[in-house]
Amino acid sequence: QVLYELLEPFRERNVQVTQAACWGSVERFLGLLAAVRGHLDEAQAHLESAIAKNEACANPAAAWLVQRDLAKLLVVRHGDLDRAAELLREPLRAAEATNTRSLIERIRAEAEAVERERAASSSPPIAHA
Repeated sequence: QVLYELLEPFRERNVQVTQAACWGSVERFLGLLAAVRGHLDEAQAHLESAIAKNEACANPAAAWLVQRDLAKLLVVRHGDLDRAAELLREPLRAAEATNTRSLIERIRAEAEAVERERAASSSPPIAHA
């Protein structure tokens, strides 16, 4: 809660580590903190905002990272699994284009988790005797 409150006034900014790296919108970190606190609607709103802000400032790598976060949140929430699968497609294509094997493996594992959740949600309930 304390970290969230300290970070919240900076929601319109990006996280910049000197000139070496831009981690994208502060909204991502607010979303992650909200999720940890169990405020899943708030977390989703922050992550949606982070994707939009990262795309608006031409930071696709940061947007892809947040798309993965949002996909994971949708799985946890048993939310829109079609959207979760779609959110993972672009980051996977980018990882494959750069042949980043470890990242490809992680994103594929995330996509498999979405597919497992889809299968579980479409299975009929088990009847208890």
